[in-house]
Amino acid sequence: MSRRLLILVAALAWAIPAPAQTALTLADALALARANRPELMAADARVDAARAAGEQAGAWLNPVGFLRLEAAPRDGDTWNGAERIVGLSQALPLGGRVGAARRVAEAATRRAGFAREAMRRTVEASVWAAFADAVHARDELALRRTGVEIATRLLAGVTVRVEHGDVPASDQRRAKMAVGVAQAELAAAVATDEVARVSMAAAIGDVATPVTTVSGDGVGGETPDLALLLADLDSAPLARAFASRVEESEAVASEAARARIPDLELEAGLRTSPDGDAFDMGFRVNLPLFDRGGARLSSARANARAEAALARAARRDLEADLRKTCAKLTAAVRGAEIYGEAVVPEAHAALRSAEAAYTVGETALTEVLLARQAWLDARLAHIALRCDTQQALAELHALH
Repeated sequence: MSRRLLILVAALAWAIPAPAQTALTLADALALARANRPELMAADARVDAARAAGEQAGAWLNPVGFLRLEAAPRDGDTWNGAERIVGLSQALPLGGRVGAARRVAEAATRRAGFAREAMRRTVEASVWAAFADAVHARDELALRRTGVEIATRLLAGVTVRVEHGDVPASDQRRAKMAVGVAQAELAAAVATDEVARVSMAAAIGDVATPVTTVSGDGVGGETPDLALLLADLDSAPLARAFASRVEESEAVASEAARARIPDLELEAGLRTSPDGDAFDMGFRVNLPLFDRGGARLSSARANARAEAALARAARRDLEADLRKTCAKLTAAVRGAEIYGEAVVPEAHAALRSAEAAYTVGETALTEVLLARQAWLDARLAHIALRCDTQQALAELHALH
């Protein structure tokens, strides 16, 4: 009698529903990440910095005021005896350098904007992937609880039949082993669920506020059209980010070429002397005898070539990753459909049939245990394929 009571208490303990909690949806997680992730804040700040720098880029140098004393006497009244010149000088940039500097600033602003968009996609993909893991852990935890309930129910039935002498005592030992295994698997699933929820909190940027549970399964998975994605690959955020780096480096090289033309500095002033006042004008220009700007230009052109090569490599890798991700997504979507429509229902029917047959003595307990394990494996595989679908969709979101 005490054995039956123990079995009943265990079954009731696993059957007690968890308290109601506010579930986190994928849309909620993405919104929280956009507001909390420091990476996005840094990307926004870089865009603001580039825009602020662009407002000053290409501006003329400030005029310089000057006061000079010329022909000052060595003896006597130096101030009144000297010729005083008060005036302004202004550097005039030549060769289109002002426009070139503005184009560099505009390219830098665009690069920061594309980098921010690529970062946003990367962050959202990480949140999506963490959400998929959390959903996977949640569903596996629920399945493991169900597995414990099934094993406990089976043990109760076997115990009754053993007491009536219908089956050997070895069946009861096997059923107890099945309950123990199910409970151990449940304990592992509880830990996995906790880890997944902590990772979800980290992905949204707020580890201090743990995620209690997640709601939904993400978004529906569909087989992607690889040809369309490849045709539009240059508009992908990562591709645009690398292309903008090339554009900026080419603009820097163009500015370096125009900087080789020295500025012309005009100077005008009013000369005051004991003999009367006069108006002075002149100009100055740097003579490129030692620093002709060639090294800077060569360096800028080399950097532009390097950025172009890196952009080609990035596009190659992006296309390869896109092809691999589409292949994984296609396989996961198809596999989830097969398991959901055929494998899981058949495994469940086989388990029910084996349980019924064992109840009337038409089959051995081993068949029931095998059917139960096959059903668990089918459900776990289905859950994993659904998670793989969401993971592939998250990767695709980051890539394109």
